[in-house]
Amino acid sequence: MDTKKGFTLIELLVVIALIAVMAGVVLTATSASRSRGKDTAVKTNLTTVRTSMDVYYINNGNSYIKPGGFGTELNPPQACPTTKNTDMALTSDPTFSALRVAVDKGNQSASLTPRCYFTANSWSVVVALNTDPTKSWCVDSKPSGKLEPFTPANSLDPVTYLCK
Repeated sequence: MDTKKGFTLIELLVVIALIAVMAGVVLTATSASRSRGKDTAVKTNLTTVRTSMDVYYINNGNSYIKPGGFGTELNPPQACPTTKNTDMALTSDPTFSALRVAVDKGNQSASLTPRCYFTANSWSVVVALNTDPTKSWCVDSKPSGKLEPFTPANSLDPVTYLCK
């Protein structure tokens, strides 16, 4: 009686195919979780920005523009500062670290550039979400943060530049 020990080529290929399918499912789920985590980081950091801006306003004589320091108005709305584009005056002030983190975690596609607006009396920040690029999270000098069903370029009111 001749019995061979081991696996046939077909058996090995079936096992490899099953492992590949399971790895694909796990990687897909991990990617979606990572995107949701980034969106949560955007919302949390922009909420922190709103709180920080309230304190900043009070500490700087009821103005969002500090005399002799942070004095750059972003009017009309422009690309927000990030850890990558440190040429803007906003990036040197520690108050804005949560803003930079939120912008860095948001969707950075060329057509979805996060938008920032700052004047002495009002401000707004809008960042596209990773899970759904057609939606953005918007916070402003009004006491609200909300999900906007628009891309960043269309989420701000064209007159006031605050969240719609």
